[in-house]
Amino acid sequence: MDSPRKAPDFFDKDALCVPNNNDRFPPIALPAPPPRNLSETDGSAGEAVQPHLLESGAITHDLIVKSIIFDDQTIRKGFVRKVFGILMVQLLFTCAVMAIFVYHGPTKQFVRENFIVIILAMIVNIIVLIVIFCVESVRRKHPVNLICLSIFTFTMSLLLGAASSIMDSNVVLSAVVITTVLVTALCIYAVQTNV
Repeated sequence: MDSPRKAPDFFDKDALCVPNNNDRFPPIALPAPPPRNLSETDGSAGEAVQPHLLESGAITHDLIVKSIIFDDQTIRKGFVRKVFGILMVQLLFTCAVMAIFVYHGPTKQFVRENFIVIILAMIVNIIVLIVIFCVESVRRKHPVNLICLSIFTFTMSLLLGAASSIMDSNVVLSAVVITTVLVTALCIYAVQTNV
């Protein structure tokens, strides 16, 4: 019988403190977790970490470190605040563009006469959406993902503005305003909560 191999030390304190040039924030030094048998089940995750998965590379060091870091309450709160903040900015921008399309007469007339603007915005919107979903490097790189999200928000606000200038404007604009108010309230709650 072969003697069981010792599992690699994934929780090397020095490895966690190595700065990564792709990250915007400095690394967090975490204490090493208590040693445990890798074949036993983990009570918090409810799953067993099998040694053969560690040896085959199915579970990587990055996955374990990221799951440990995301367990930190301040990091989770920061993530929630950032997501609600981005969504609030998107909705406020969309609401502002829709208000221009609804209440500014020349803009409303321009959209009704030039339907090509709507078609162009729709094509760009679909292309950016496909790129965000399918290309992981675009989705994960910092300046590129915000640029794509901004283009998506701009084209979506143009489409909603055009729809509100053609259709009953009060219904479409009131739906966006109600959604914006709700997301703003959730963002304020996410910033203020201690849970």
